[in-house]
Amino acid sequence: MARLPSARQIARMTPQEIDETATRLEAQVAELSSEHGRTEQIFGQTTGVAAAWAASDFQMQLLQGSPREQARKIDEVRACIGELDAEHDRRGGWTRVFLTAAEEPALAHASLTCPAAAGREHVRLPEWSGRPVAEIAEAAGVRACPTCYPGVPYHWRARATRILTPAERARWQATGVRPVASTASATPAFADVQGRPVLTLDGQVLRTVDAAVDEYAGAAAQLRWYRENGRSVAGLEVQQALCTYLLEAIAVHRGTEIEVQEHRLERHVEARLRRDWG
Repeated sequence: MARLPSARQIARMTPQEIDETATRLEAQVAELSSEHGRTEQIFGQTTGVAAAWAASDFQMQLLQGSPREQARKIDEVRACIGELDAEHDRRGGWTRVFLTAAEEPALAHASLTCPAAAGREHVRLPEWSGRPVAEIAEAAGVRACPTCYPGVPYHWRARATRILTPAERARWQATGVRPVASTASATPAFADVQGRPVLTLDGQVLRTVDAAVDEYAGAAAQLRWYRENGRSVAGLEVQQALCTYLLEAIAVHRGTEIEVQEHRLERHVEARLRRDWG
């Protein structure tokens, strides 16, 4: 087993070096734990036979020494991983990516404190350490955890991911074929910023962006007419909320800012205002 880094060495490491070391040590813990389990089983059987044949205390200690030594090494490596993570916290943190891929769906997380990552087998991806959050979220695509990256536009979540497990990356490099797990899901139906169906006030589902544009133009035209004519009507706040809701969904679907869509749809609103309100 390679020598573990000291506290002084950890303090001099870069964020990526710290996460690369933690990744290597976590793989080492998994390997040692597997070996420890096998050894315990073998030595459990051996010590049982030795006890039956009245082996001396010294002989029993020799037999049991190997599993104990392995357990000690595992504890040492885990403690070192804890020191590396503590250095991350001491410096105020930097962006990290943890991929939970043992079972579907595989998700990219910013932290293991995320409820969706708790208790799940994971791999660290140190190549993404220290990158801007927006860059990570866009690269994660379909694998972006909604809890860790709540501000990810909905259309980003429909993209193929560039965040792969080490095994997927190795397979891709060896075969030139992108892993199936990393391909984007089918293009989703028109949805709101949370990925849910877009609804009108009376509960009808707007299945296309064109339908949402038409609904928005009608609602915005009505709202403008009442305001320009000094009418105070109950429900104007609800009408305003509907306009904002539809505009957000349209902007997310088209990958633009809300203000940009509001400007682009102005001619639609003007046309509806002339047609419906004279």
